[in-house]
Amino acid sequence: MPDRDSSAIIRISHDYFQEFDSIKGNPKIIIEESFGRFKKRGYSEKKLSKWETTYYFSKKNLIDRKTSSYKGKIRGDWLYKYDEKGNEISEIINYGEHKGKSIERKIIYDSQERIESIKTYYTTGEIMYWESDFIYSANGDTVSYCTSLPVYRKQDTIFSRRLEVLDSLNRIIERQHFDSTGLMTTKWKFTYDKYGNLESFCSQYRDSKDTEFSKPDWWIFEYEYDDLGNWIFKYQLIGEKRIPRTKRKIEY
Repeated sequence: MPDRDSSAIIRISHDYFQEFDSIKGNPKIIIEESFGRFKKRGYSEKKLSKWETTYYFSKKNLIDRKTSSYKGKIRGDWLYKYDEKGNEISEIINYGEHKGKSIERKIIYDSQERIESIKTYYTTGEIMYWESDFIYSANGDTVSYCTSLPVYRKQDTIFSRRLEVLDSLNRIIERQHFDSTGLMTTKWKFTYDKYGNLESFCSQYRDSKDTEFSKPDWWIFEYEYDDLGNWIFKYQLIGEKRIPRTKRKIEY
């Protein structure tokens, strides 16, 4: 298997959660199709869902655009901007749930090129939607970030807080989520394989301080690779079952 030196980085952002996936070579387009579809006779885990996520790369191996589509119709569209060092500084999001309004996430970095804050706006009128501030430990192995309610709601209270523990490669290995009262409600653990892909994660939940955390719910993954060492099939292992989750087509 080829070495997994980082040649291109995909940033997948969702609710301020960033996953990093190293891609070998010089991709132009990556198309990901998820498995799992409801049919008249029930749910089929082996059928493609007809949802596709497409990533478009620039000549600098940075993502210019990402789209999410269902049955060929685009449902979400993301546009990315970077600074001269290749750090993502802006993500503009267009999708239906915000009734045609665009949302822009503006990312600000500290002197060590770590994310200092993410400010999320409705692009119409620059009205703030969310704000997250990041605080790092002295040795940089933990990061805590707080999400505040929008300014236009006339309150600046902490809506939630997350604490993340990083390994020597800056990958998240633990995460804890706290509600507005400071109660830890969710915790996760993550492991990675030797190629840097997510190998497994578990989550535990609780509703209040008077309840115990749920038993760890582990998700375990396995991959198939192309000749360059990039994964093209992702499977979830459940007992003795090997269930397909994502199919990936890479155009170099």
